[in-house]
Amino acid sequence: MCALQDPTLQAVLPVLHSKGSPLLFPLHRCSYPSYNAHSCEVFKMGTVNYKLFVGLLLLVSSVSCVHSVRLVTIHPNCPPIPETTFEKVGLDVTAGALQFGKLVTVGELMIKSDPQIISGISQSVRDDQTTDALICAAKERGELKTPEQIDHAWKVARFFRAPPTSDKTIEFFKNNPFPSTTAAVQSPKSPLKEGVSADAVRQSLIQFIEEANPLLNELDKSPTNVSEDSKRSVNRWYAQVKTFLEDNFSDPTYVHRFKNLADVPLPGPPVSVQRFNDEYLGFRGGVVSRQVRLNQFLDKLP
Repeated sequence: MCALQDPTLQAVLPVLHSKGSPLLFPLHRCSYPSYNAHSCEVFKMGTVNYKLFVGLLLLVSSVSCVHSVRLVTIHPNCPPIPETTFEKVGLDVTAGALQFGKLVTVGELMIKSDPQIISGISQSVRDDQTTDALICAAKERGELKTPEQIDHAWKVARFFRAPPTSDKTIEFFKNNPFPSTTAAVQSPKSPLKEGVSADAVRQSLIQFIEEANPLLNELDKSPTNVSEDSKRSVNRWYAQVKTFLEDNFSDPTYVHRFKNLADVPLPGPPVSVQRFNDEYLGFRGGVVSRQVRLNQFLDKLP
């Protein structure tokens, strides 16, 4: 019980239980044949004080059991959101923010492929502060470029605050399609090869970022002895992303920056991992840092 671990109560309890404490003792009954006026008054006073003590115990318990929620940054230019925002659907804040961006831009297709996302998004957009941060991150990633698209994102978020059914959600997106980006807004300095769709590349990069999360979960299962399967999976993911960048980006610095992480700080292990070796730290840090790098690439897309 949290209250019994509270330092204040630990100091008070010995006093309350000490012999002759006026809060708990004596508790005489107001009944015959032992009834007398003095003992009855002592009983009533002790009962009242005992109730006050129980009330104090419950109050301290409620205060002692409150735990702070850590705020996590989903984009350097946006406000942080609670670490537990997408906890009920098993997503960390980075993956959850990406899912929100996909829902806003390709909502109907996403609902048809993953109906469970409805409950996750409904949990995450219940207040304007968190919604504003999610929309900010989608804007910074290049998913929202115009005021109309930002307004659409708010409309989607508010629609999801009362969890809708799949049918209602599909109907909503049919009646409220994602506003297209006008040609005037498109950036002339695209890093992509001629004829390559920026939207298609954006969705692929988001998918690569999401595919890295199971790799991290697998690495975290054996932080003192990285399995050969985990190593192969990580290296396979590296190779797939590198090939995709080579095939779609005309600027060779993107491939170079994906391989070279000198300017990205090596992240440490999660709080839940207490013991680990250097090999685990290198593999895990490499995956997380490349997720950061791919998010940076999203910012550069037109």
